[in-house]
Amino acid sequence: MRCPLGGELAADRLTHYLKPEQFTIYTREPLAKLVAAARMKAGPHGNVEVLRQFWQLEAEPSRDVVPAILVYADLLATNEPRNLETAKLVYEQHIAPILRQTAQPS
Repeated sequence: MRCPLGGELAADRLTHYLKPEQFTIYTREPLAKLVAAARMKAGPHGNVEVLRQFWQLEAEPSRDVVPAILVYADLLATNEPRNLETAKLVYEQHIAPILRQTAQPS
């Protein structure tokens, strides 16, 4: 079962800067299948968010994380200062270089 990681966990894998407190998993699998496979249990203060994988792009190579632009968006959506700081790093390290490459004339 392939479930790319998003949010704080993905940001940690990309930057090695953030200690994740919340865990985001994207999947195309039925929720019940994921919960059973991972032996997850619901809790009132749980720190795992499972979201439907909505894109067709592959995960980042060899990291099993969602595309960097989605990691960036996940972090911005939290409005947490530590995540906003990490979002800046994700942008600078993984998004801006691609934008610069595509902006250069051929």
